[in-house]
Amino acid sequence: MNVGRVAYRDRRSRPAATAAIGLAFVVLAALAFVVGRALAPAALPGNPIARVAGIPAGTEHSPAGALAAADAYMAVEQESVEADPAREGELIAVDDAPSYQAADVRSAAAVRAADPAGERFVARGGHALWILGARRLDSYSAARALVSAWNGDVYWAGGRADPAQSWGEDQVMLVWQAGRWRVARDATLSPNGPAVASVPQATPSNSSTAMFDQALGGFSSPPYGGGQ
Repeated sequence: MNVGRVAYRDRRSRPAATAAIGLAFVVLAALAFVVGRALAPAALPGNPIARVAGIPAGTEHSPAGALAAADAYMAVEQESVEADPAREGELIAVDDAPSYQAADVRSAAAVRAADPAGERFVARGGHALWILGARRLDSYSAARALVSAWNGDVYWAGGRADPAQSWGEDQVMLVWQAGRWRVARDATLSPNGPAVASVPQATPSNSSTAMFDQALGGFSSPPYGGGQ
């Protein structure tokens, strides 16, 4: 093996080899860019719900964002109005329009005063989960939106013999203020909304308070729209 000859040949051919390698790299990079653009998934939309002082707030200025804002508001409101008045107050401060806050504080206090059985239920360690069955965007503009919802509560323990449920219809009016949706009105359309007559899969074993405690302990209703 002639080491000197091999070294001499390498030195002479290096510029051409370097040029060829560079050209190949450019071609491959361009090809990878084109293929990557073709195969890349579409960008996911942003989360329509953000946390403001720990409270979910609707920050997407769109019809879908208005629906998510109403969903998240009702989830927190329904679960806190009697069970956690302090959190209800935080919700009002963050999510209500300033012009509605005082009226909503009075409304929440009236709800608690009118439901002593509910207050006893909470005091005895009762549990409740709010469920969004369906909702409808009744109207929408850049300034305001109106959302109606069919929703239910499932509750157990707290001195009750068996778990139970109730369904109703609510409506929330939203206004766009300071970069997010704020509640300008929250009304119950019907406390006796559409309700199923029975649940076929219910049995003595899976519909008992003990089973609910075991299976649902620590659960809470999500801030609809994906807020974490």
